[in-house]
Amino acid sequence: MPLIGGGEGVVLDIQISHIAGTIEVEEKVRLKKLLFRATRGKALTFFEDFELPNPDPKGKPRHKAVYIVVF
Repeated sequence: MPLIGGGEGVVLDIQISHIAGTIEVEEKVRLKKLLFRATRGKALTFFEDFELPNPDPKGKPRHKAVYIVVF
């Protein structure tokens, strides 16, 4: 007996998609809220901070975050 479904003759159409990219570290919270509202809590998000190898013109290190959204 399947764990998901309504019994015999029921066909579920399940699709999983993903999106990935980079954003400024300061924008992580804003993106999390936007994704939660847009997907009604049905998206899985993963964020990881990293430092860019080349500093900005003023010599300060640049920090970004990579994100993956699975829905």
